Amino acid sequence: MSSNQRNTKFVVIELIYKIAVGLLIAGLLAAILIILVIRLPTNSNSASQSQDAVAMLIRSNEHMAQLQREHEKRLQEQQQLTQWNFTLELTKRAEHFNEKQQQEDHDWNQLNAELNRNLTATHHQKELKFRETVELAAQRLMAQGRQQHEWTLEQYRSHLIEEHRRQEQFRQDEHDLDEFLDAYNLTSAPISLLQRKVLIKADTCNTYNHPQYGIGQCIDVNQCHNALYQSGLCESQPANIKCCFSTNPIKEEFRAAWIATVANIDWPSSRTATPTEQQAELINILNTVQRLNMNGVVFQIRPVGDALYASTLEPWSLYLTGTHGKAPSPLWDPLTFITTEAHKRNIEVHAWLNPYRARMSGATYELASNHMAKRFPKYAYTYNKYIWMDPGSIEVQQFIVNVTEDIVRRYAVDGIHMDDYFYPYNDGTEFPDAETYRTYQQTGGKLNKDDWRRSSVNNLIQTMYTRIHAVKPKVKFGISPFGIWKNGVPQGITGLSSYDSLYCDSRMWLEQGLVDYLTPQLYWQIDPPAQSYPVLLNWWIQQSKKGRHVYPGNGVYRILPTGSNWPVTEIVRQINITRSMHERLALGNVFYSVKQIMQNVKGIQTELATLYKQKVAVPKMNWL
Repeated sequence: MSSNQRNTKFVVIELIYKIAVGLLIAGLLAAILIILVIRLPTNSNSASQSQDAVAMLIRSNEHMAQLQREHEKRLQEQQQLTQWNFTLELTKRAEHFNEKQQQEDHDWNQLNAELNRNLTATHHQKELKFRETVELAAQRLMAQGRQQHEWTLEQYRSHLIEEHRRQEQFRQDEHDLDEFLDAYNLTSAPISLLQRKVLIKADTCNTYNHPQYGIGQCIDVNQCHNALYQSGLCESQPANIKCCFSTNPIKEEFRAAWIATVANIDWPSSRTATPTEQQAELINILNTVQRLNMNGVVFQIRPVGDALYASTLEPWSLYLTGTHGKAPSPLWDPLTFITTEAHKRNIEVHAWLNPYRARMSGATYELASNHMAKRFPKYAYTYNKYIWMDPGSIEVQQFIVNVTEDIVRRYAVDGIHMDDYFYPYNDGTEFPDAETYRTYQQTGGKLNKDDWRRSSVNNLIQTMYTRIHAVKPKVKFGISPFGIWKNGVPQGITGLSSYDSLYCDSRMWLEQGLVDYLTPQLYWQIDPPAQSYPVLLNWWIQQSKKGRHVYPGNGVYRILPTGSNWPVTEIVRQINITRSMHERLALGNVFYSVKQIMQNVKGIQTELATLYKQKVAVPKMNWL
């Protein structure tokens, strides 16, 4: 019986009960009146009898009042009992619903587990069967006297397996899923997009290399402007998502490499080499860059508060002459030399500065008197065996801006470049800037410590941008931050949060146009989902609200056999993916570092020569 039916029944019973009680009271009053009339006094005892009648009436009224009170009490008890029964019924129904929901969740989890087991077993069996078939085929070819074939048995087997996976695996996974759903009468079951992506694993578009247009990307067809799109390659996506290939010939593209001087990573190979030998090395680098039709170098001139150029503000670099503060002999200026020679070859030079790092970890040499750590000893801290300047110091910030302005005034550099080192990478201890923060608070500062640190970095970036363009409006300002802005952004990406650990709000720099280009260091492969190259690059170009260029940084050093041992094709695919986003401001690549290119590790020069068959211009920045 529903709660409405119970309430209606209760109201009817109450009404009948009230009518009966009213009739009873009326009957009693009528009887009393009749008795009084019949026994109307006719003698001298009439007064006494009247008093008795009055007393009887009073007692009758009291009795009626008592009956009324008892009736109201019973009515209240009945209401309480009805309410309790109703509450009990609701509780039972809620418990029953929860039990049913838990059972449904349990059944669905079991179904998912069984689905995964079936698909895993199916794929495993097919993989074993296919590998066995490939093995037999390869052995049969070898047995038939085809040893002269350019592929070895292992190469042939790997090639067939790769081709099989690329052409069939994703579609077969979808087919297996449909078969399983049919077998369990779940054809209409709501399998979410995320579940399908897990089952299908990836889109063919991510790995398909078009013979003419290279690697594509899965995007909405409405965004595939001046391009070719192909259906059937974005299996995990909605119908409006197609594999888009850019068909526009590349006319502008930044093709650059970092030349790292810190610890003599790239140049010079020897601190004790003669200036002539060091110059010959630079010429060799520039000639290689020119031969590969590249058009930019990012040359490190201030690795640790020192100078690989003639500076009146800072000491000569240890990495150039072998002695901190000692000028080269005979005297020469590497920055003047490289800008002159690069411009002869139509190569841009971006001068690369590290703002706050003052001495490398473990170094013990005595700092020169004009070194920034000696100028501002109050703000020079030992942290993780480095010497690091305090980014929160206004005096240190102003000094760095002055150094940069001096470079822009005196040299024909095409750009100023800074990398990811602002606050140092955390060693598990607190950076010792408590006194600087306390001074900030005492002067009225309201930001918490983390926001204050980010604000300090932002102030340097904004001042640098303003002062550089005030001196030479055409000189570009770029930064290469750590490739992940925040852990979990975009969704599915995990890793160090530069926003929280290095106090770099690099997204804000790009959004507000405080840089002319951003080169996020995307030193990860395409396929791992935790730090996927195309996922991160796509996110970064979406942050360029003011049309600033994005030139992703590519980890060429990871192809080294002694390191990550990436295949060289990984770099090729990354360049093609960048090109597929050309229409959305992904306008080039910067390689870290030039050393692997110079050593031609795994034939990287051949791959770059194929990709860069034609010379192109550096992308124009119309806002400069």
